[in-house]
Amino acid sequence: MGKKFFIFLTKNRQHPDERGTIRTKEGVHFKKSGIRTKGGAFRTKKGGIHTKKGGIRTKGEAFRTKKGGIHTKKGGIRTKGEPICTN
Repeated sequence: MGKKFFIFLTKNRQHPDERGTIRTKEGVHFKKSGIRTKGGAFRTKKGGIHTKKGGIRTKGEAFRTKKGGIHTKKGGIRTKGEPICTN
């Protein structure tokens, strides 16, 4: 008696969020939020990278907060229409 091997179809074994997504070279395109890349990073539709700390790293090396402010290299946060907050 030989062993029987079963081939499981991977179609229904996807994560619930990944149903109806498109896989490309740059990563998994999600309908709502953006693109998850191979390195586990999550890109927004505008090309920024979501970080684990909750901010968004943009193309210009700037680092955006959840509320949309920009972390500067000097340690401040530059907000829209307001001076730099140094808290």
